[in-house]
Amino acid sequence: MKPIFALIMFSVMLIGIVGHAEAEILELKTDKSSYDNDDSNVVISGKIADRLVDRRTDVGVQIFSQFFDGPLGIAFTSEINSDNTFSVNFPIAHLGKIKELHRAETATYTAVVTDKFEGTSKSVTFDFFNDVPRSIPMHENEHGLYTKSKMQTQTLEVGKEVQIVFVIIEEMIGETAKAVVAYQVKATPDSVSDTEGSAEFRFGSLDSDKISLPFVPQKTGVFFLKQDILYSFDDGFYPRSDSSGKKFHVVEKFSKASSEDGLCKKPEMVNIIRPDLSTNVCVTPETAKSLTDRWY
Repeated sequence: MKPIFALIMFSVMLIGIVGHAEAEILELKTDKSSYDNDDSNVVISGKIADRLVDRRTDVGVQIFSQFFDGPLGIAFTSEINSDNTFSVNFPIAHLGKIKELHRAETATYTAVVTDKFEGTSKSVTFDFFNDVPRSIPMHENEHGLYTKSKMQTQTLEVGKEVQIVFVIIEEMIGETAKAVVAYQVKATPDSVSDTEGSAEFRFGSLDSDKISLPFVPQKTGVFFLKQDILYSFDDGFYPRSDSSGKKFHVVEKFSKASSEDGLCKKPEMVNIIRPDLSTNVCVTPETAKSLTDRWY
């Protein structure tokens, strides 16, 4: 079922359930407005009218999700305390399993509490952020620019091709799923893109968890690389974005003392980029400090 249609049906169904509600359940709340996988339980509590207590009734609790037309298999019964209050809790793991089926990051749930004597109801909603595994970051340390020898780099040479690498989240890979990857090269993180590109891949055709797009810098400068992945499944789209952008430099020509990733061949040397971006130089740490103070 499409997510939007399911949400409409979910809303209509809830109106039917709680539309006749009266003020017999006086208070209803959750201990938090939102939860994630660091929480262990959802606690729902409330208070009922005196006349319901006199009839020695109890309350039933059902949980509804925007992904389903009917109530979930999560139902509880609570007795009424001497002060007219009640409280129930259920494991947060139940919600994680439901959301995992729909590959959703966030979902809204509704708890409907009904007194079992008169059938009057009251509802309360709460959010659940499913950060494991669907909201795993985009492997930020692995995304970025790579040389032909698969060395990650932040210094590029004009006219020399590198690869923009996207790392696919392993849990998202499936035979029927596909991903659209896209990049933007910007002068600042918030500016209009100077260069951009995209491509679509079906996971079943991939021989690894990495997708690469070629990139050839055409001019010197300081730039920011923004990468996006749009996972496409039958039930919707699930984006991941390296929204901050990775900073990199493009120089006119590499120094002979540097390797293909722009770093110095000798580990004891320090790589410094000239202010005019004509080249990079490899010098001792002492000289690097002196040049940095002079140039910047």
